[in-house]
Amino acid sequence: MERYLDAVDPAQAITLALGGVGYTVPRARLGLHLRLSRIAETFDGSNQAGEMAGAVREYLTACGLPDDGTGAERLAAFVALRLLNTWAWELPFMTGQTDPERKPPPYEYRDRTWAWWVHTIASRYGWTRDQVFDLWPEEAACYLQEIFVSQFDEADERRSLSELAYKYDKASKKSKYIPLSRPNWMAGKEAPKERRIRRDRLPVGNVIDLDKLAQTVH
Repeated sequence: MERYLDAVDPAQAITLALGGVGYTVPRARLGLHLRLSRIAETFDGSNQAGEMAGAVREYLTACGLPDDGTGAERLAAFVALRLLNTWAWELPFMTGQTDPERKPPPYEYRDRTWAWWVHTIASRYGWTRDQVFDLWPEEAACYLQEIFVSQFDEADERRSLSELAYKYDKASKKSKYIPLSRPNWMAGKEAPKERRIRRDRLPVGNVIDLDKLAQTVH
């Protein structure tokens, strides 16, 4: 996935077999993507067979599949669907310095990232939460990055109207405009090797630990 048209492609789906019946399951849009990520977290964070089996069943049901098929079929479907719904595209704005010492603000709460996505996109375009959640995840990210670019350009334009944005150059005897400093992802600067995706601003999708999954199957 490298372009906007990939992000809005409605043909993203996979065909699975449960109980001898084939099912075509589309890739999750933003709202369902959030729900599936939470279910996957339950699976990854458990070492109890019953709880893990329940998470698999809930995941498949959320994707519109029946509670049918053998354990091997359900597990194979679960793995395939997680791969289908893994975050597929990292836009430039998603990179940021991870600060291990960063303390969350007093108003922080779990899953606030998603409320922030909805708030930012809905405030800009006048959409409802349901409309935002009906976007493909990467499509929503495209809009979010465009919002950031527009906000920066608007702030830079407002700055240009202030005398504080100009510095007098004694050599030329003229005032020189000092633009706002652009973040690395906008300036095209190469990010340091230690930079990572900001966890407080990016839902990274589902991460599958194949080693752990293999141990669970055996």
